Amino acid sequence: PYDSTAPGALGMRDVALPGGTRLNVAAGSLADSLSDFLGGADRPVPRTFAFRDIEFESSSTRITAQTRPRLDELVQILNAYPNVAIRVE
Repeated sequence: PYDSTAPGALGMRDVALPGGTRLNVAAGSLADSLSDFLGGADRPVPRTFAFRDIEFESSSTRITAQTRPRLDELVQILNAYPNVAIRVE
């Protein structure tokens, strides 16, 4: 069945980051939500974001090849906002 709430179901979105970096991210994805939040003027903190799209190789701590691009997007977004502090749980 088609899930209209799944990241990317609404297409892709061009995101402009500080420093001139541009990303093409899935609409509704963590990268989309995080970049919107960090780029906004009104940022109520603390804020929680759930990263549900991370996958690991079977019986391993290694991420899958499908997960790597999503993590790379997050790295680029966080690098564009060097003063942001995050906590991973």
